[in-house]
Amino acid sequence: MTADVEVPDWVREYYELVDANDFAGCAQRFADDIEVQFGSRPVVRGKQEAGRTLASAHEPWISVSHHIRDLWREGDVTLIAFAATYLLKAGGTKTIPTFTVLRRRDDLISQLHVYIDEGSLLADDAGQRRAGNGSPASHARPSS
Repeated sequence: MTADVEVPDWVREYYELVDANDFAGCAQRFADDIEVQFGSRPVVRGKQEAGRTLASAHEPWISVSHHIRDLWREGDVTLIAFAATYLLKAGGTKTIPTFTVLRRRDDLISQLHVYIDEGSLLADDAGQRRAGNGSPASHARPSS
């Protein structure tokens, strides 16, 4: 994860876990009653459901790398604008803008709302697969 702006340690550490697909590590930073909405998926509540939703949301890609473009904090709310670069299973990468709203309580994330156009990622990945540009088995996860 890279950033053009000053990023609090807890945000940087959280997104390092996300970029590593370490959703168990992410869940350790969640309040027990966390509320998560990822893209157009339904809102879920609780650590277990939140972890499942994040793992499911990231399953179609080999990896993601978040580049924080801007960040705003007001009280317990943090707003983050990203360029998220996805390594597609069919090969190639795609960078799309994303926006996240985080709310914290007692140093734990209590709300996580991710605004993302997953459709463009799925379409690009499916298009590359149809074109024969790769397969999931032909791409290794990049080393950090």
